Amino acid sequence: MSDIFVNASIAKTITFIAITLLAHACSDTEKWKEDILLTSGDVITIRRSETRGPDEFFRPGRGITISSSLVANIPPLGDIEYTHQDHNYPLLFDKVNNNLWVAFPILGEEACASYGYPKESIVFKEYLNGKWRIVKFSDAPKNTKVNLAQSSNLWYRSIDASGRRISQAHITIETKQMETYTHWVGHEMPIEQAADFLRTLSNSCEQLQCLAKMNHRDFYTNNENPCTPIKKDLATHRQRNAEAEQQAQLVVAKIESFSTKPEILTKDNYRNLKGDWNTSASITTNCNSIVTRVDTARKSTDNQTRLAGYQIVLGNGEKIQIEEQNLSEMNVACDSSTIYVARKWRDKNDLVIHRFSIEGKLIDATQVSLPDAIKINATTDKERRIIWAISPINHNLIKVHLIDYDYSIAPHFGGTANRSLVYSVIFKND
Repeated sequence: MSDIFVNASIAKTITFIAITLLAHACSDTEKWKEDILLTSGDVITIRRSETRGPDEFFRPGRGITISSSLVANIPPLGDIEYTHQDHNYPLLFDKVNNNLWVAFPILGEEACASYGYPKESIVFKEYLNGKWRIVKFSDAPKNTKVNLAQSSNLWYRSIDASGRRISQAHITIETKQMETYTHWVGHEMPIEQAADFLRTLSNSCEQLQCLAKMNHRDFYTNNENPCTPIKKDLATHRQRNAEAEQQAQLVVAKIESFSTKPEILTKDNYRNLKGDWNTSASITTNCNSIVTRVDTARKSTDNQTRLAGYQIVLGNGEKIQIEEQNLSEMNVACDSSTIYVARKWRDKNDLVIHRFSIEGKLIDATQVSLPDAIKINATTDKERRIIWAISPINHNLIKVHLIDYDYSIAPHFGGTANRSLVYSVIFKND
């Protein structure tokens, strides 16, 4: 029996090493220069780099960040380098009272445990005697701000003829000020405020410690304190939404048009069709302040956490909860009286669409069958993807767009619609 455990342990070790080597073999490093504003008011230019691993198709540099680094020339010390082994970017690099500082976020069970579960989920390091040493948040400078770029969108702006991304050579402070973050710390945010934000995330060190003390937590999101008591009416409404889905009437969509003529979709075209990606779903622009965001929800039982569905947060403060363990792609659209929540359902050629009033009250749920969707879904090219979107016409009529889409950088930067199907869907009477 002991041999079995030894062999299993060796197998796990070999697998881990193989995956690590593969990730680095298929990695890609981007380099750029970046202006940063120090607490003193001085602006310096540093050199930064980011190494990304492969995506699920083993395309180099298309996956998550493996590590990042920065180099600053600080007279009379010369080049000072800091390397960060994590997929989150460092938050700041600063010089305060002639001392050099970096700060970075700590999220997730492994990272929190390795740093002793800091309640702020931020760790500072000070450069002293040629080395970076950890300093308690309470002992670090108080007036520092986030001054490092937090989004790769800032430097993945164009591609060359071979399709390789070209990094922007120099990121200015003005460029960073143009970026807005709904679910992450923003540029020039005071570090204390950044800590307050990070502490609200479900994978922050404080929340993970809280969850470890609980046997059960039902339907919580990254934007909520998982230890806050659950409102009973939310659970009741969630159950009604699930029952409506189980009893959904079937509607067969009508094909309005089918095109095989390639059509360029600009960034604005894509946004008008698909909407804005909001961490967990696409929200069309006609929702405006009706729907503010969509969060991924989780359940925690016996120290195990699993995905549980979505929570849609409305502008009036109400919440709509949809249960789904597989978390298929969601589109949210609105008109003047109705919120439409559409997801892929059971069969890849079907959608399920919940309709709610703009106050968040359930109207109904409908299963929508899309005939001849195989004309679009048949593509096997890994460089392309199938996108779909819904467009409300009136309370009882929507259009569904199914597109074989080819892009180079990211879908929302624009691409080519190679083939497209447009359907009309008429809902049955309420």
